[in-house]
Amino acid sequence: MSLQQAPLVAYLDIGGIVNTATVKLNGQQIGALTAFTATRLDALAALNIAGENVLELDIDDRLFSTTVPGGPTELLLPVYGALAYTLPIAWAPNSGIVRDLSLVYSDHAVITDLFVDQSFNSDLSVANLQIRLRIAGESTAHLNGGMGISLSGVAEGECLAVPVTDDELACNITISPPALWSPATPTLYDVWGVLLDSSGSVDLATDSIGVRQIRTASNQILLNGKPIFLRGITRHDIYGAQGFVANESTIRQDLTEIQEMGVNFIRSIHYPPDPKFSRIADQMGMMISEEIPAWANYQEPMVVSIAQNMVTAMVNRDYNRASVIYWSLGNGNSLNPTYLGTTADTAQFLDPSRPVGFSIDDPGSFVPAKITENRNILLAAGISLYLLNAYWSSYAINMALPAMPTDMPVVITEWAGSEGSDQGPIGLPGTSAFPAWTFSTTGIFPESAQAYTILSELQPWLPFVGCLTAGKSPCISGLAFFNWQDIDWPGMPYFDPLHYPVLHSGLVYEDRTPKQWPMTIFQYGMSLLPQWSHATSAGLNY
Repeated sequence: MSLQQAPLVAYLDIGGIVNTATVKLNGQQIGALTAFTATRLDALAALNIAGENVLELDIDDRLFSTTVPGGPTELLLPVYGALAYTLPIAWAPNSGIVRDLSLVYSDHAVITDLFVDQSFNSDLSVANLQIRLRIAGESTAHLNGGMGISLSGVAEGECLAVPVTDDELACNITISPPALWSPATPTLYDVWGVLLDSSGSVDLATDSIGVRQIRTASNQILLNGKPIFLRGITRHDIYGAQGFVANESTIRQDLTEIQEMGVNFIRSIHYPPDPKFSRIADQMGMMISEEIPAWANYQEPMVVSIAQNMVTAMVNRDYNRASVIYWSLGNGNSLNPTYLGTTADTAQFLDPSRPVGFSIDDPGSFVPAKITENRNILLAAGISLYLLNAYWSSYAINMALPAMPTDMPVVITEWAGSEGSDQGPIGLPGTSAFPAWTFSTTGIFPESAQAYTILSELQPWLPFVGCLTAGKSPCISGLAFFNWQDIDWPGMPYFDPLHYPVLHSGLVYEDRTPKQWPMTIFQYGMSLLPQWSHATSAGLNY
């Protein structure tokens, strides 16, 4: 690259790496990266205008007590050796650049982001949209622009942008009545914004958005004012030999097959997925959640700070995605009030329109006293969802559900049958499948056994599914199966020393070959859950 003169603005957009990295341009360090986090770094001062530019990412795949993800690595090194650097977050075994990377430069100001804020009147017959353009390179005091929105090529409104901060232009458009996005009708509007300076038009930004309202009321999740039940599944953003590098055709295949089984919600588990995933979910009408890659050491001040930055990047990147119905602040076996309060404040400051949650991964969380303690911590932190990973027996379910809060929705973010694999053994004879099924003589767990346990583990939940009446107790508002696909999990022995380091509880193998019996039984199980799953402005579609 050779430029005639220095640009006004130049920055690197780095979509994500695993796990941490420093970034150098022409030998000059210009920033640092954390796992799965979209990051924008100013490159202007380090850019070589006259000739060659050398970009260097020094990636470190080790995890420590002060990294996110991370864990008690220092304590585990004497036991596990170098493997400890991947523990206990073993769902991230492959390091490297896993998202798109680009250099943006211009001799004019540029639009870095386009955001659409949505609010509604009481019956959702009027949508008030504020379109914001975030600008780099020049103060908005010297700029102006215009925005517009259309549906199927027909203009719905246009407006002239005015400065609202030194780096944002905004204007407002009202749509009456709006075509509301839902799983049944995933309608998308086209939005555009143009930036002008004294020389004329200098940049253009576009997006496709769904207009919809998501909120909580008592123990219900409301989409467009109507209660919904989340018939869910978890999905790791992993693509076999490609690791975390997303393949668009695979994403569409996954979403199509998942949707055909009756699922309306995907928990994007443990880290934000590739941005293509939420855009395709918008188009297909699949509700999803997104989560930062936080698991352990929430008491560490550095972890809190890193998590804040991760929340900011996650919300900013996918703010416009209608498919994203809540943000998750992490996943772990303990609740730290400082961590939760700080990250929840960050998420809600950036996006007051969506609920926030944190998936509790504590095997003892079925005890009523613990449920009350957790509920009080979450509410004090400003968190509006009670999210639980619950690999529970019917005894635990029957003990826990009457004690669940009725002033916030309860979503079971992980449940599972056992593992099953006809492509090879789970482990050596005598090892255990996850969560509790074993054929000790062979170590092999056929698909038929996995299918049986899916149904047997689902049945105890059935009396408690669906909060169609606000405040009804006991009930849950969602149930997410673990997991869509088999994955390698080298750190599994950290959690269960008798377990081989894989997770084969998926409905498809790692290469997406379907497991016929588990998929069939799972689809039947989804048909037993509440079907009032796609609320529209006209009412509930049963």
